[in-house]
Order: sequence, then structure tokens, then C-alpha cells
Amino acid sequence: MRKKLIYFSTVIIVISAIIIIYNKNGQAKTVEADKTVSEVKVDTKAESTAQLMSEHKEVEEEKKAELLESQKEKEQAKKNIENLKQLVEDIIGDNKNNIGIAYFDVSSSLGFNINGDQIFKAASTVKVPVAMAAAELIKNNKLKLDDQVSYTSDDYEDGAGILQGSSRLNNPIKISELVDYSLIYSDNIAVNMLLRTIGSNYKYDFIEQTVSHPVNRSANETTPSDSLEILKRLYYNYDNDDNYNLIIKDLKNTIYHDRIDKYIPQNIVAHKIGDYENYINDIAIVYDDKPYILTVFTKDINNVGDEIIAKISKVIYDNR
Repeated sequence: MRKKLIYFSTVIIVISAIIIIYNKNGQAKTVEADKTVSEVKVDTKAESTAQLMSEHKEVEEEKKAELLESQKEKEQAKKNIENLKQLVEDIIGDNKNNIGIAYFDVSSSLGFNINGDQIFKAASTVKVPVAMAAAELIKNNKLKLDDQVSYTSDDYEDGAGILQGSSRLNNPIKISELVDYSLIYSDNIAVNMLLRTIGSNYKYDFIEQTVSHPVNRSANETTPSDSLEILKRLYYNYDNDDNYNLIIKDLKNTIYHDRIDKYIPQNIVAHKIGDYENYINDIAIVYDDKPYILTVFTKDINNVGDEIIAKISKVIYDNR
């Protein structure tokens, strides 16, 4: 009996030992598996972090390269403007004190001026802001393109135009036609009829609003820089005014081609000339693949002002 008891006890001890060893091995394997999973997670996280850091570095390098390229382009654009100004000054020569120029490159928003704030007689270049002021009143429903204006003797003025002595004056003329006549033919009677309609004070209000400073209201004067601001407003057309497009169309269809568009393609130039006594002027927007704005005013240049303006325009067009 005792032998049997010892036998069973031994079997129980062996079985218990086996169970204990099995459990330990299972736990060890579980721990090992958990450790492996944990290590995989750590490795994956490390790889993701390294990838993100690498991508971030690449983005930073791209940004630096773009910034460097942008700075180089700006520096080159500034050099081009300086070279352009020098070429223009070479053409002007000894006439520097009698010429005012303002130039603006639309693509780079850079430009230059020579005597940009010097006062000149605006002459017929003023017909551009007059037409723009009329367009502003039309946009604000204070006038209509189809409104008609009757001619009075106070509107008469010799000089440029096609209405002098015309039977067309016997009947009222639409505002749209007056704008056309004043810009295409530089008609003095047409602009006088427009001015009488919109009011001289409103014309000056519009100009002052555009150039951001008071102007002489007792004389038809301007500066190259002020005229540039007026054309910039026309070009950018911030209010998407359809009538501005009509003004640009008229300026492209002008009958005068002896200045800014003399040596460059006429179909890309929207411009307005102006002559008064010893002043010869021209202001333009050039609609090329690299559009720009140019205003040139001259005084006392021995009847060659138009040719100098044409040469200045040509050198800018060829070297901008």
C-alpha cells in the first residue's frame, strides 16, 4: 500500500512539474512575442519619423531653391530696369531737363521715371481721364452711354477733331460717340461737350482720387507719374467696368501713329497723344506678351519731340 502511495505521489509531482514548465515556456513565448511586436512597432514608428523628416527636409530645400530663384529673378529684373533707363537717357541726351518719362512693367511691377514729378501741359492726354470719369458716372447710374448732348457755341474749339464745321453738330450726340470722337480723333469739341456734361470739378475729383493727391484745378497740367497712375487704373480695371474696355478699344483705334507706336506694332498700343504750343506728349499701354505702360512728355525740343518719343518707345520695346 505504501509503495502505491509513493508511486502516485511521484506521478503527481512529475505532472505538476511538467505543467509548471509548460506555463513558464508559454509565458516566455508570450513575452518574446510581445517584445517582438513592440520592437516592430518601434521600428515602424522610427521609420515613419525618419521618412517625415526626410520629406520635410526636401520641402525646405525646395522652398530655399524657389526663394533663391525668386531673388535672382528680382535682382535680374531690377538690373534690366536700370539698363533700360540708361538706354533711354542715352536717347534723351542734352534734352533731359525738357523731358519727363514714367515707365511701369506690369509683370514685375517695377519701373523707372525721369523727371516723373515735373509738371507739363497735359494737352489732349487729359481726354483719357475725362472719358474714364464719364465711365465712372455711367457705372454709378448717373449717366447712360445713350444719353444725348446738344452742342452749344461754348463747346467750340479749333484744332484736332472732325466735328468742327460738321453738320453732325446740328443734332444731339450720344455720350458714347463723344467718347469715341475725343479718343480716336482727339476731337476738342467732343471733349468739351463731355466736360460740360460731367462737370469740370468732377473731372478733377476723379483725377485726384486716382493719383492720391491734390492737383492744380485752374490749369490743364499733369506729370508723367500722375498720367502713369491714370493708365494703371485703366489697365487693371479693378471694378471690371465694361466701359473701360471701350476706352481701350478707342485708344487702339486712334488715327495718330507718329510717336509711341511709330516703330512698334500699332495693334498692341492703346495710346493718346497731346500737343499744346511747345509741348508734345504721348501716353500708352502696350499690350504685348510682357505688357507695360509708358508716358512721355516733352517741352521745347525744337519740333523733334515726336521723333524722340518714337525712339524712346522703340528702345524700350526692344530691350524690356
